Amino acid sequence: MLKRVPGFYEQYLQFEEWKSDAWDALTFKDEESSLQCVIHANFSADDVMLNDDRMILTSMSRCTVSSPMSDLATLLLSSCDAKMRDDNNTKLLQTYFFSLCENLKRLGMDPESDFNTLNLKSLKEEYER
Repeated sequence: MLKRVPGFYEQYLQFEEWKSDAWDALTFKDEESSLQCVIHANFSADDVMLNDDRMILTSMSRCTVSSPMSDLATLLLSSCDAKMRDDNNTKLLQTYFFSLCENLKRLGMDPESDFNTLNLKSLKEEYER
């Protein structure tokens, strides 16, 4: 049946390839990082669309599992000048940490017990790595 619908079989094969690539990315583990999540892996201002109160990420082809600090560092390095980063580094990391903890709570997790190594100091070390 898949081969009878014009163009569908090629799309099906592409989907199967993407599924395999996604599984490979999701099962990869960065042994150096204590923090792991799905990241964009090429995060810059060019990959963000804003609409009212929503942010949409585009170009998700390089997603992988790694430290969230990797995306944050890439975004700041590609979107801010060095002076702005230096002047606001601590505030940016504090804001990120607060937002991360609040979203974990919203999802029913307790950042202190579920992620016992998660604190502002570990985030800063991870960011600087």
